[in-house]
Amino acid sequence: MTDGTKLTRDQLIAHAPPARKNVTACEMRIDDLVVDGPRFAARCYLSTDHRKLGHVVIEWILIGEVTEDGRVRRIDQLGRTLGNADSTGGPGS
Repeated sequence: MTDGTKLTRDQLIAHAPPARKNVTACEMRIDDLVVDGPRFAARCYLSTDHRKLGHVVIEWILIGEVTEDGRVRRIDQLGRTLGNADSTGGPGS
């Protein structure tokens, strides 16, 4: 789900090209990772420079499960925007 909307694999893939077009710089970190058999949880950080939104920082928690062959079975995410250097009223302003 993104913003409460469940995405199919095709919808998620279609999201990538516009994101790559609008993001001019990006730093991503995985600050914490816990694995228990097929289940995992991670605390992640993303800092981007966006053409329209300016500098955007997002932090999120990923909780998921993989199949026996290592493919992702499901992922649930909770995220929040921490800041935006642009004061035009965009996310985090």
